[in-house]
Amino acid sequence: MDSFGELGLPPELVDALAAEGIERPTPLQRDVIPLLRRRNNALVRAGPGSGTLVAYGAPLLECIPAETTVPRAVVLAASTAAAGALATSLARLGMATGHAVAALGSPWASPERSDILFATAPDLLAAVRNSRLRLEDLRALVVDGAATIQRSDGLEDLETLIGFVPATAQRVVISLPVTPQVAAFARAHARKAGYVAGSGVPPGGEAGPIRGILHYRICRKNDADLVRTVSEVVEQGARHVLVFCASDDHAADVGDLLSLHGFQAGAPGEASTTVWLASRVDDAEPAVLSGIADARSVATLSVDVPVGAGELRHRHGLGAAAAVLVLHREVAHLKAIAAEAGYRLRPLPTPAQADAQSELERRRSELLRILEEEDLASEMLLLDPLFERHDPVEVAAAASRLAGRVAKKPSARRRLADGEARRGATHPAAPPDAVQLPVRAQAWVRLFMSVGSRDGIGPGDLLGAAVDQAGIERAQVGRIEIQETFTRVEIRQQVAEKVVRALNGTTLGGRAVRVDYHREPARGPSRSRGGSSRRRIRPRS
Repeated sequence: MDSFGELGLPPELVDALAAEGIERPTPLQRDVIPLLRRRNNALVRAGPGSGTLVAYGAPLLECIPAETTVPRAVVLAASTAAAGALATSLARLGMATGHAVAALGSPWASPERSDILFATAPDLLAAVRNSRLRLEDLRALVVDGAATIQRSDGLEDLETLIGFVPATAQRVVISLPVTPQVAAFARAHARKAGYVAGSGVPPGGEAGPIRGILHYRICRKNDADLVRTVSEVVEQGARHVLVFCASDDHAADVGDLLSLHGFQAGAPGEASTTVWLASRVDDAEPAVLSGIADARSVATLSVDVPVGAGELRHRHGLGAAAAVLVLHREVAHLKAIAAEAGYRLRPLPTPAQADAQSELERRRSELLRILEEEDLASEMLLLDPLFERHDPVEVAAAASRLAGRVAKKPSARRRLADGEARRGATHPAAPPDAVQLPVRAQAWVRLFMSVGSRDGIGPGDLLGAAVDQAGIERAQVGRIEIQETFTRVEIRQQVAEKVVRALNGTTLGGRAVRVDYHREPARGPSRSRGGSSRRRIRPRS
């Protein structure tokens, strides 16, 4: 089906999508929209970049009545920022259909009276418990980004929320990947759910044969990122750069921007222009490019991430240099479709610094290894609020400086050893026959607490609760790390169990507190059981 009208959506919604530059459904939307329009439950293996928002948002706007007094559909997101961004995008479509769309935790007028409400599970649960919201009239519940929610220990809140949702309400779970925990949640709470595989290699499947290398750059996709990337590709020897955009309007805007910076832009195949502009609604590029004598002189650049493996091969199958600009929330989707299409991902190289010192090179190499080998989803969500105020490059620079400062600080063990060495130098050695008694240091353990800065608590509140309710001394409380949705507290090991028993189930900041031991992962940097604040997930129209 090549249009949203063929999928059965009403004309006003089709027109609203076209006004946003969304004229053809993605493969995911072709599979998901008919399923949800029939009011079926669904488990969808997909992530931002594949068109998830429209996949569930369009059926909600069609099936949920407008101008109600309470939310009839709730979409749960991984973070408050993600909820706000998703609501903003769907609200533009909702204006055409008369629906009120809002989000909890950000400035929206009367979110409790919206038709479709976006929220995090903790925010929604707090609103329900405070009688600000009721879910008895809910017709649909969507969990967008279940795997990310799971990493922040949010599935427990989801399990609690399900008890407030009517059994007749439609349930939709969207996740990339579909972890065993997410699959179990869907089996338990989205009965007879239709499964949509989406993009990527299915669990237990094998990736396709290696076709080549696909470079990528995580950025904000602003004007500076685009011009910089095109300039670098040209400097690396490309005669032409075929730039793929999401729509014809977007391609025209990109052409104007690049022309402003001195790059001649035109249609694919024009020998006199450096930049060739194309959109995914135009299928003529392969025929045009097949007549080029030296196709390897044409580099390809996707300004928006391809929606699936087929489109990735269509755009970047020339065998020449290929690159994608990607938002950090779209990285999981890009990795999935690249594996399915048979491409190895590599960060887009940047010009080397001739005067780089060996220590800087070492740090760059370690950063590159982490970027290519480790899962950074939790860290991206942790840093995500900073991306709203600062450029990601600035945030990365600040994080690198902080890491350098931490590396220069001697560890507690090193300080203890240095202290022993100094004492040994100023005091005479013990006689050979003297009994050496071991010095037993008091060990610390870390506890996880399910309250954070959003609950209005500070270190003094947590310290006071531990001292007053558990009856321990202030010196037995160590470092307190308060994040947005959780807190880690260091406690002397001998009183840790006492603190867990005393504080579990008590109330802080108006929220019932869950206290447990912090669980260390099998490898990598230490993380709390609650996870870190993670990346916001903006909608992909």
